[in-house]
Amino acid sequence: MWLGIILSFLLYSRNGYVYGLTTQRSNGEVIETDIKKDVNVMKSSFHELLKRVINNENEISVLESQTQYLGSELENIRRHYSCQIDGIHENNLQIRDEFHKSRSQLVTATDSINETMQELSHTVDLLDKKYLLLENIARQKSEENLNKSVNESGVCSSNPCRNGGICKAVRESYSCKCLSGYSGQQCQDSGYFDYVIMFTEPPRDDNIPRLYIHSSKSGSISIYSKADKNRTLALSSGTNQIDLPNSVFTKDEISNKAIHVHSTVPIVMYGFITDVAVDGYLAIPSLMLGDKYIVPTYKPSKHEDLRKCLLGVISVETNTHIQIKFKIPSTGTEVKYNHKSFGDGDTLSIILNELQTLQISHIYDLSGSIVTSNKPVGVVSGNKCNAINNFYCNAFIEMVLPVNQLTTQFITPTIARRNDSKVRVYAHEDTELKISTLRQDYSVHVDKEHFYEVESSHVSVINANENVLVVSFPKDIPDYDAYMMTIPGIQHYKSYYNFTVPAGYTSFISVTCVATKMKSQHDFLMN
Repeated sequence: MWLGIILSFLLYSRNGYVYGLTTQRSNGEVIETDIKKDVNVMKSSFHELLKRVINNENEISVLESQTQYLGSELENIRRHYSCQIDGIHENNLQIRDEFHKSRSQLVTATDSINETMQELSHTVDLLDKKYLLLENIARQKSEENLNKSVNESGVCSSNPCRNGGICKAVRESYSCKCLSGYSGQQCQDSGYFDYVIMFTEPPRDDNIPRLYIHSSKSGSISIYSKADKNRTLALSSGTNQIDLPNSVFTKDEISNKAIHVHSTVPIVMYGFITDVAVDGYLAIPSLMLGDKYIVPTYKPSKHEDLRKCLLGVISVETNTHIQIKFKIPSTGTEVKYNHKSFGDGDTLSIILNELQTLQISHIYDLSGSIVTSNKPVGVVSGNKCNAINNFYCNAFIEMVLPVNQLTTQFITPTIARRNDSKVRVYAHEDTELKISTLRQDYSVHVDKEHFYEVESSHVSVINANENVLVVSFPKDIPDYDAYMMTIPGIQHYKSYYNFTVPAGYTSFISVTCVATKMKSQHDFLMN
């Protein structure tokens, strides 16, 4: 703009004069000269001003260029540090996540280590107890062998030691060396120190798993299960009742629900399902468990879940390989387990670790199924809730004797207030049976891994050429439910018994004795 004004002024005053008013010549030259001087001064000033304007414009242009450059640099720096800040933030989030994950893994690992240490401690205690027990048995056998060579005097001539105990004269008295499972001054107290059991699926959700423990002495017991807390309880002389949480009841799966009971004194233990649809079983000591079983159940009175057959297996040691060969009636359906189907004669193979359990169920009879293993296991079987005459159902449950504890001679007892029972004889090998009743004698062949069922209303005698399992199912009548019980072989008879009688029930005792043979046409052993 200044440049335009200056140029206009210069054009307006060209040829050395300025258009304006006319003055007199007398002084006109002087005025004209002064004006020219002023114009020249102004021209010089304007030239200087023009230079300054041009210089300022150049400086402004340079400054604008520098400003644009600095702005661009600033934006680049801002973007660079913004990316770095975002990266740092992401790294912080990742580090925090990894920290929380590591802390969670550390907590999990710590819990796992603590659980493993507890299990190892329990295993060490169990091994120590087994070692001491085996050491006592070995020492006892050694002493028995030594005592056989000693000529016992009068105090032992009356055989004061019961249940196979060996008498040793001590001055004017005697001492008894008792067989495994017996104790007391005359070996009159029976019981063992160690048991591992389970409770299969109950009839009702409000059923209670209960232990009845009989002891001839005061002591203490420890009860351990991975499904329940470990606890130690005082044990009084006589009958002790201990209720367990119903979380130890099993279902059709592998679970950590085995119950290990160890006592400081010999005990006899029973497992009961109470208080409705009641049944129970005599627990088999850990030392008596085996690696082969033939399974007893009873055909469900209705093919429904409530009356289904149950088969439970208890693992005592780690890495126990188990095979279950199913026996299913031809009219039955296949057993379903872990999304697989198993028919008659099919085998299920599984691996259980220490104190794990497996339950299998089916709405058809599983009688005659075979359980085998590479290490000793326990087996519990029966029915969830069953009946024979279709009155109210009741729990059927027994802890099964292993094949190595079976025998060949049996006497089936009469049951108070029951007119009839179903008696099943289970054969793990091809077997010939001779059965004597008050009315007849007869023989029957039982195929391998099958059973023979007989109606029993009186005492009868069963003799087999192979070891067999005999189980009685007293029938239900209007006021009394059916149940399941194992018939002991004559080989298992004792001269002295300690047993538990639970309160709140009408109880009966059936005593069976082996006496001299009567001269009858059937040559029958009478009580």
